[in-house]
Amino acid sequence: MYRKIAAQELANFLGSISNPTRIRIIEELRNGELDVSTLQTLLDEAQSKISQNLSVLKGQKIVHERKEGRRVFYSLTIPQLAKWLTDGLILIEEKTTGEKELIKAIHSAKKKWE
Repeated sequence: MYRKIAAQELANFLGSISNPTRIRIIEELRNGELDVSTLQTLLDEAQSKISQNLSVLKGQKIVHERKEGRRVFYSLTIPQLAKWLTDGLILIEEKTTGEKELIKAIHSAKKKWE
């Protein structure tokens, strides 16, 4: 019974981060808090898209917010999550053979996020 509950919670958690924009948000928050405007610039995405994805992450308690006047700053509640995701690139890299563009993208992402 307990394993079933734990597996369901883990599936919910993994589901909440299994989105490219959310992964990029988590990685950008690796070094500390950022506001939506900064995330929008870094990710080159619409503010509405950033806000929607932050809402999902906030709902799962992956990020929390701090208000300063009209600005809202977000940070990771579990900072090591960003490293865990970057380490996950190793798994993708190991199964990738001959896909030069993918390998180049993985190396570029790791370099930027580490």
